[in-house]
Amino acid sequence: MALTQSAWTDTTVDGQLISKCTVICTTGEHDAYTLKTSTALNPELPWRLVFHSIAAGDGEALPFEIYVGYSSSFALSGDDSTLAVTDGAYFSELYDDVRPAVGAAGALTFMMSPDTEVADVVTTTNNPAKMQIPVAPYYAFNLNGGSALVATTHTFIIIQ
Repeated sequence: MALTQSAWTDTTVDGQLISKCTVICTTGEHDAYTLKTSTALNPELPWRLVFHSIAAGDGEALPFEIYVGYSSSFALSGDDSTLAVTDGAYFSELYDDVRPAVGAAGALTFMMSPDTEVADVVTTTNNPAKMQIPVAPYYAFNLNGGSALVATTHTFIIIQ
């Protein structure tokens, strides 16, 4: 397994937090996940999550998932059936298959709010389910491939 994740880097643009993480995967992974989010993110305020990738991932559906963490040791590790969570838990699927939205189509953007119902689970038939994002000290995001992923770079950006 050669999954490479950058730490979330924080900058401020016009008074807004911009936090960015890249995940580079090879053809040896089934999952491509971020490290835990930065402590600069205030989980009690709304935020946007942007996901961009230049390749479709794999030949099967590629669900986009969110995990929540409750300690500074929060982490995802492993791959495929051995994916493990330390000091956290799986929360929900944000999108059931990001493949049609990557590459030339650009980025996906999710509004994340602890106070209002947001379109949390989105299906490829545009049938969103409504759910609130929980307040948690940390979050991590995973692309859960059903088969080996293609080698590419995935970019995750938080705007608050």
